[in-house]
Amino acid sequence: MLSRYLKFYKYVVLPDLLLKLNYQNVLETPKLQKIILSVSMSKLSKRTKIKTGVALELISGQPIYLTKSTKSIASLNIIKNQVIGCKSILINDNLFFFFDKLVNIILPNLPLSYIEQRNYLSVNTFSLTIKDFSYFLDLDYPFYDLKNLDITIVTSASSKEELKLLLTSFNFPF
Repeated sequence: MLSRYLKFYKYVVLPDLLLKLNYQNVLETPKLQKIILSVSMSKLSKRTKIKTGVALELISGQPIYLTKSTKSIASLNIIKNQVIGCKSILINDNLFFFFDKLVNIILPNLPLSYIEQRNYLSVNTFSLTIKDFSYFLDLDYPFYDLKNLDITIVTSASSKEELKLLLTSFNFPF
């Protein structure tokens, strides 16, 4: 079953990008490759780390990966193999389901003060940080106190202009 945004990409965005970018082949157009959801947990208590992991699983709809430190850093009070974060990588159908939810439900209802940073990390990557988990409808009250969800959108764009054109054709609010 195709998600609503995958159909929108195939039948609306793709022909539009072909015309605007003057490409001859469909394979030249930029595509969404993956979305990475991550949360830093190095300074959280064990109970809050578990709650954060569960919240990220509920938001992404798939299992999470725990990220661990590779070495000890005394100035940051980090021990080797300590859990310092968790992430979930969305591809294929999960990518379009989450992107649809992000663009049409979460970002329009979110005040601009709750979006901490919006920037282009490289030519094909856009990143933003959401300060508050309470705008995700998948979560209930116990998860509202969690902070800072990092969302990184990776595309196959070859320039920043292509990336911006791709995101704006998906009605992404900047």
